[in-house]
Amino acid sequence: MKYSSGIVFPSLYEGFGIPVLESIAFNKKILISKGTVCEEIAGEFGISVDGNCVESISMGYLLLQNQKPKTKHSNHKSNLYFDCSSIGNQLQECLFGPD
Repeated sequence: MKYSSGIVFPSLYEGFGIPVLESIAFNKKILISKGTVCEEIAGEFGISVDGNCVESISMGYLLLQNQKPKTKHSNHKSNLYFDCSSIGNQLQECLFGPD
């Protein structure tokens, strides 16, 4: 992933969006399907396409190749919600209750 131009992930059924988070961690653009959780997580850093339309995916791929990230993903709002420490704390609270 380090040397890629971006990630192509037009999944219609992704349940959480781990590939989106990985692309953010590597400061890569990501091609995602409209109307999925991936679109919500990626926000302005994702390139949203119709995952059922080959032409839409093709056009999105061209955008992915030609666009550079607007800013470092380290400033992206998802970093506030999806860091390992907060996820670990939330999981622990879910399993064992609050401290």
